[in-house]
Amino acid sequence: TLFRLLQLRGSAMMHASSLSLLCLVVSACYGAPTPSSLVSSMTSQIVANNGSFLGWEYGPAIIYDAMWMALERYPNLSYKNEINSNLNEYLTGSNYIGYKALHNISMPWDSAVGDHIGLFPIAYLARDAYNVKKGNTRNPDDLEVAKIIADRYIIQWPLRLSDGTFSRNAGWGGKGGGAAFVWCDDMFMGMALLARLSVITRDPKYIDSIGTMQLTYNKHLVDTTDNIYHHGYDAQDNQQSCCKWGRANGWTVMSHVEVLLSLKTFNDSAHQKTFAQVLDVFRAHAAGVAKLQAGTGAWHQLLNETTTYLETSATAMFLLSFITGVQEGWLDKAQYDPVIQKAYSALASTVTSTGVVNGICVGTGVGTSVSFYEQRPTTYTQSSPGLGSVLKAIILYDQYTNAM
Repeated sequence: TLFRLLQLRGSAMMHASSLSLLCLVVSACYGAPTPSSLVSSMTSQIVANNGSFLGWEYGPAIIYDAMWMALERYPNLSYKNEINSNLNEYLTGSNYIGYKALHNISMPWDSAVGDHIGLFPIAYLARDAYNVKKGNTRNPDDLEVAKIIADRYIIQWPLRLSDGTFSRNAGWGGKGGGAAFVWCDDMFMGMALLARLSVITRDPKYIDSIGTMQLTYNKHLVDTTDNIYHHGYDAQDNQQSCCKWGRANGWTVMSHVEVLLSLKTFNDSAHQKTFAQVLDVFRAHAAGVAKLQAGTGAWHQLLNETTTYLETSATAMFLLSFITGVQEGWLDKAQYDPVIQKAYSALASTVTSTGVVNGICVGTGVGTSVSFYEQRPTTYTQSSPGLGSVLKAIILYDQYTNAM
């Protein structure tokens, strides 16, 4: 658009209105921060708040994953030593989970499949992938710790429904026990590491169960009238929880993508059948989510409750998943590109000049009322559960627009 307007400027037929539009476009182009500048300011702020964002937890797992992706795309970023130091410490310090896994020191089961143990090794897989692409010396412990934790603490996860779906003892509304509670969150927490390992190792043990589990989660959590997921499901009462939390659906959509990226690499008929089934689930879910996009381009804290605040991490999760869907040919570009453009505009507006990201809901359990979700705070230093997805979405959008 800018190039065309510059062409018009040289024409004798240029009208005053066109000149005004040119000025507006030039101003917008020069005034709006670029994806690379957003990434630079965000990562500087993350490193400055190391204690809040770079520990061994599920939120930091995605932050590290995105930070390695950023280093590959923007080589001038200068935080590599800091994140390398953190990741090395978690493998060599005797009090850390990584060290205990590598040295066969038994750890108690977590309360959820991926929150504190199971998801974090995607950070090591991201570092390993970066080193491979750059021709750097690889740390063999990066892949080893990922396989150990996947084999011991995810594949052998003891809390499941009778159909094999990951579950928890922790319920909501005063209920608990019996491993009867299914949370959307665990679709990503429990599946992302396995999906990525299946691609790296070509071992089907990492994908077989989670391909099928995509379908059982869908059965338990989706509202078939709008293809949006409830945050939780109680198998004892056969009831879904009250509300359709934005980030719960974000975790779910991202898990569809992780599993599809794995399944597509297995060419046998059984895996391809599962791929087709999960793809149908992803397309239906994406269509349901797209219909609920607000006029600003963001999505609400509760997707179908427009009185709830616009929530940044859900917006990022949908954006990055839709971008991948379009790039892989799973989603129609003509249909989803407008959704992507609006979502990015909304997302970019949440990043301040200092790299602080506004509007990310803090970690949130399954609630029993709309007001519970409405009242959840958006404190920046407690935003690690969603911050990595914001960073990753901005990087993917930059790649997407430069490939158009």
